[in-house]
Amino acid sequence: MNQRAIDFLGISTTVLSVACLFPQYHEILKRKEVVGISVPFITIDWLRGVFSPAPLLFEPKLDDIVGVSCILVIVMDNVVTLADVILNPLARVS
Repeated sequence: MNQRAIDFLGISTTVLSVACLFPQYHEILKRKEVVGISVPFITIDWLRGVFSPAPLLFEPKLDDIVGVSCILVIVMDNVVTLADVILNPLARVS
């Protein structure tokens, strides 16, 4: 298969994964709390970020696109989870 097509698919899935969390970030900023967090989605998405690159560790050369994708997914999911842990108790107090 054409390497450019493979790279396009890898980059587009990364962009879509990141773009899917922007509405959640917008709501967090607007409300100053996390509303409607889907714990199963965040958990599965985080696990995907952790375990997707696992087979690549046995390859002689790591794929940069997969590495960046997995790191972005893990970081963005952790930001939503951390915002839930920090902001929701503060929102209940005020």
